[in-house]
Amino acid sequence: MPHTALATARVYANDPKEFNYSVLARLSSSSLGFNPNDCHTGIELLEKNHYAVRVDPKGLYKTVRSVLPLVENSKSYFEVYITKQEKGGGICVGISTKELPISCLVGTRPNSVGFSTSGNAIQTVDGKEAWSNLGRTVNAGSVVGCLVSLSPAKEDAGSEVQAELSFFVDGKELGSLSYKFVGGLPLYPTLSLFSREGRVFSLFDVNDMMSAHAVKDEGAVSLDGKSIKAHLERPASQLVRSPSQIDRSPAVDT
Repeated sequence: MPHTALATARVYANDPKEFNYSVLARLSSSSLGFNPNDCHTGIELLEKNHYAVRVDPKGLYKTVRSVLPLVENSKSYFEVYITKQEKGGGICVGISTKELPISCLVGTRPNSVGFSTSGNAIQTVDGKEAWSNLGRTVNAGSVVGCLVSLSPAKEDAGSEVQAELSFFVDGKELGSLSYKFVGGLPLYPTLSLFSREGRVFSLFDVNDMMSAHAVKDEGAVSLDGKSIKAHLERPASQLVRSPSQIDRSPAVDT
C-alpha cells in the first residue's frame, strides 16, 4: 500500500468512510492501536498501526493483538470498525493472552474468547471449542464493541481471572458470556482475519469510539484507563475530535 498523501487519497477514493477513519487514526496515538510486534506476517498495519489489512490470501487465520492490555480488575471497553470483508463473515474480535498463536482464530484455544461476524461467540473449555449463535451476522460498515469485566475468580483462586464479556454491534448488545482465564497473564483485544478481503480499524481511543453510548456501566474505561462515561458527558466543544461527523451509511460486502 502506498504511503504518500496523494497515493493514500487514491486508495480511499471509493470509500469516503474509510478515508475519514484513516484521518482519525492519524490523530490517535499508536499505543492505542495494534501491535506490529504481535502481528501475523499476513496482516499489514497501516495508519499508525490502527488499520489491519489482510495482504496474504494463502492460509486460514491471521491474528493481531493490541499494544495495550485490558485494565486489570476493572471493566474495559473497546471497539473496531469493519471496513471490508467477504460475504459470509470471516472476521473475529475478542480477547486473548499471548499464548494464542497468531496463526489461530481467537476463541479456538484456551485463554481466548471471540465473536465472529458470522454471528457466533467462540470459546474453548476443557479443550473443546464451543460456538454459540448470538442471532445476528455482521456486515462491513459495522462497529463491533466489546465490554469486558475482569475480577479474581475466587479469593483463593490465585491466578484465575473471571471475565464477563458483552458484545455489541452498532450500539446494540447482542449477548454476553462468562469465561475463566488461568495463568494470570495480561489479556489483550484481539483480531483474527479469515476473510481474504478483511480490513479493520481499531477504535481503542475513547475519542474515536462510535457506539460507546451503548455502555451503561458507569465504571467502564478505555484501554488507557479513561472513563467512558466522563467522555460522553463532555460538551461537544471540549471533544478532541468528533467521530459522529463520519458518514455512517451502510457499506456493501464484496
